Amino acid sequence: MYLIGQGHLIYTIMPGLWLGASAGYGYGGESTIDGNSSNDRKGNFGWGLSMGIPVSRSFGLKFAYIGTRTDQDTGADTDSFILACAYQW
Repeated sequence: MYLIGQGHLIYTIMPGLWLGASAGYGYGGESTIDGNSSNDRKGNFGWGLSMGIPVSRSFGLKFAYIGTRTDQDTGADTDSFILACAYQW
């Protein structure tokens, strides 16, 4: 059994300029070695913040941060920073 919960908020400051926040938690899954279950369910928490900025009518930038943390001693704790651009024609 795997359980997932997540939520997202987006706020538009003005057309094209926005802020976003997201968070989620997942629990479940387990390791299996040679067909034997290890009974080691995992829990992970993730969140993100983002901002979209219009540069011109057809070009925009997005800045974002995404973080994850695991509840156990093993697993991935990550921090990612993102810069993206979008062009519309």
